[in-house]
Amino acid sequence: KFGCTAVHWAASSGNLETCRWLFEQGFDFGVLNHAGHGVVSNAAWKGWRDVIEWFVLGCDADGNKCKCPELRWQLRVRDKEGKSAASIAREGGHEEIARWLEELEREDIERETPI
Repeated sequence: KFGCTAVHWAASSGNLETCRWLFEQGFDFGVLNHAGHGVVSNAAWKGWRDVIEWFVLGCDADGNKCKCPELRWQLRVRDKEGKSAASIAREGGHEEIARWLEELEREDIERETPI
């Protein structure tokens, strides 16, 4: 009905261990659901910072590098209503996460902008 996969549900539930297991099994973390939400947006809506860190920074909660799906590109994805992961986090009541995601997106844009 919504086009969500197991990875969307794992991200929404904040279950990092399940996300890791699904990744090891070869599940596609880059898929967007019918609303245009990726797993970063799903985790942002619920405020799961540890899951988001694994998706976009490639590290665990202690900052240790780890094998992950490298989804930082999803910070710049807009859903069918034009909302970013940061705005979805804000709608979910997670202002601190929203500001952090906006800062990460700003860093990416600045890195790509020629001087």
